[in-house]
Amino acid sequence: MLSQVIKIEVNGVELLGRLEETLPQWLKRFLMVPLNPSSIHEIVGWWEIRRIPYNLIIGGAGFVSLLLMLGFGSQVVAPGEDVIEPMALFFFGPLILIGANVCYTAGWVLESIPFKNYNGVIFPAYRWTFLAGILFSVGLLMVPGALWTLGYVIDLISKHVH
Repeated sequence: MLSQVIKIEVNGVELLGRLEETLPQWLKRFLMVPLNPSSIHEIVGWWEIRRIPYNLIIGGAGFVSLLLMLGFGSQVVAPGEDVIEPMALFFFGPLILIGANVCYTAGWVLESIPFKNYNGVIFPAYRWTFLAGILFSVGLLMVPGALWTLGYVIDLISKHVH
């Protein structure tokens, strides 16, 4: 049986409920989890069916970050200089994807260990682990683009000040 809402109460205070109320309906459906997983295979299956969307999301974030790096970085570096070495893209791009997928696999490995809440009922936390992993991955991938964008803004401001 699937449930969209898992309520956790500690001393009468519901945790995560308010956060869940703010999620769009499609995301709630995507994050639906079995209340009591019957096997490790059910947990692994939940994660693996979401691996392709995960890769598309982080791939998109990496692409946006690369565009920011190239677009704003080329305005900051000296003419003729590369923002990023082309060979570095061929080496680090696949390495980042492999690393992200190793970390993704760690999600279902950790979730396979039964977590218990205060009432002794198994609590599947994977949807929150999944969301936290996506947010962390996207944030990490956006750092280079954000830094080059910030560098560009600082360069613009310093040119107008002088």
